[in-house]
Amino acid sequence: MSAAGLMRDEGGRTLLETLLVIIMVGTFFFISIERYISSARGAQEMALRVELSNLRTAVSIYTMTKGAFPESLRDLGKQKVSLTRHRMLGPGYEIEALMEINEVDAVEEELEVEMRDSYLMGMMQDEHGYPTDVFKNRFDYDPATGRVHSSTAGYKSW
Repeated sequence: MSAAGLMRDEGGRTLLETLLVIIMVGTFFFISIERYISSARGAQEMALRVELSNLRTAVSIYTMTKGAFPESLRDLGKQKVSLTRHRMLGPGYEIEALMEINEVDAVEEELEVEMRDSYLMGMMQDEHGYPTDVFKNRFDYDPATGRVHSSTAGYKSW
C-alpha cells in the first residue's frame, strides 16, 4: 500500500475523514444527552414547585375547615373533605368561597358539591401514606406552624 493509498482509497474516505465524522457525531450525541438531562431536571423542579403549592393549599384548606393544623401530612391523605362553592352578596361586593359541608347538609340543601376527596387527591404517596415529591422523598412538615417544604437535598429552602 502506497502513501497515496493511505490518503485516498480509490474514491473512498480517508482514515482522517472517518475519524472526524465519528468525533463530530459523538460530540453532537453528548450535547443532546446533556440538554435532555438538564430539561428533564427542569421539568422535575417545576413539578416540585407545583406539588409544594398544592400541598400548602391542602394544609390551608384543612386549617380553615378544621380550625387547626394537621398533626402530620399523612392526616391530609386519610381524611376526606367535601367543599361547595358559596356566593355571598352584599352592597357593592360579591364574594365566592369554598366552604366545607357535610353530606347531610349537601343532600338537604341540594348543594352542588365541588370537591369530595382527600386533601391530597392525586398526589404521590409512599407505602405509609405520606405524600412524596417527584424525587420520591417525603415532604418535611412542621405541625406547630403548618410549614411545608421539600426534604430533597438542594431544594430544602423551597
